[in-house]
Amino acid sequence: MSIVRATVRVDVQLSVGVWTSLRSDISSAESFTWSRGMEAGGPLDNIARTGVCEFGLKNHAESGSSRLQGWYSPNHANVRTGWTFGIAIRVVVTYASTDYVVWTGRLRTIDPIPGQYGPQRVRCVAHDCMGDLAESEVNVAIQIDKTEVECLQAIVAALPTASQPVA
Repeated sequence: MSIVRATVRVDVQLSVGVWTSLRSDISSAESFTWSRGMEAGGPLDNIARTGVCEFGLKNHAESGSSRLQGWYSPNHANVRTGWTFGIAIRVVVTYASTDYVVWTGRLRTIDPIPGQYGPQRVRCVAHDCMGDLAESEVNVAIQIDKTEVECLQAIVAALPTASQPVA
């Protein structure tokens, strides 16, 4: 039996259209989990739940690295350019030199652990598009003599641009 080796990384979009890997900044002291889609297959499961990605980042300066102390703290003087709430996040699994994007969403929570002499980590939580859909308010006129597809298209068109699914 052969051993399957894959790597996992988190990428963020610090500037529009440019993905930056956070692989070297992920803290092994924090758990790294993600969930998506239909978690169960029961007869009452009609819609996917909000997908959640949770991870921790190192927030201390490191010699030989460009990371500054407080780089992932939004209100810190050294905050990384582009690091803020709502930026795009993705989880990428690399297997056999091929990247597979297995999760996408937006950064919702940035929770730095305070203290100059403490662990200097930041706990991050991101939600996928189902979270955006769950929190969006939509005003759609009553649809008469329309197919389900037309109704869904009207709902998606009425969503705020930031909450609309990518594809």
